[in-house]
Amino acid sequence: MSDSKREVLWRTWDSDAMEYLRLLPTQGRSQVAESLIIGVNAGKPFQIRYQVELESRFKVRSFELEVGEDGEDFRAAMYHEITGQWVDANSILPEFDACEYIDITATPFTNTLPIRHLKLKKGESADINVVYVNPFERTVTPEMQRYTCLSPNLYHFEMPSIDFSADIPVDDDGFVLDYPDLFRRVWPRP
Repeated sequence: MSDSKREVLWRTWDSDAMEYLRLLPTQGRSQVAESLIIGVNAGKPFQIRYQVELESRFKVRSFELEVGEDGEDFRAAMYHEITGQWVDANSILPEFDACEYIDITATPFTNTLPIRHLKLKKGESADINVVYVNPFERTVTPEMQRYTCLSPNLYHFEMPSIDFSADIPVDDDGFVLDYPDLFRRVWPRP
């Protein structure tokens, strides 16, 4: 992946939501992902804005997420300290100490983070711990997930706590092309 700006559009399979993501280079080897998701959930329109600051190799430094106008409905923000601890604006969050990644349920982008960082070879698997953000349920919890590389452009994803799994095709940069029954990329087309 080059150090230039990257833009991606995804939509949900049911076409009730669309995401516009920009991945921008910053100083050094870090990047920042900025995104806006708009759509309809449970019969009501919504908007989600998030920003993820990344170190080299797609390691998460911080994230901020807002649901609704100016975060009126729900807001989450955490920072990964150099000590390895996650903190929010008020305190250290020891329940997330084992978490290296984040997973925001409303976007396929956060699947790219462990795919890019782990660099698994065909047949290799890794169990990871994530800060699991569900903006629709307004929850932030620690969760375990597993990624298995089936081929350079296909990963098997599992989340045992909710008995969920999916095979996720990705492009050469690890960005999701088609997340069965959830998301599909509409631009750039594969």
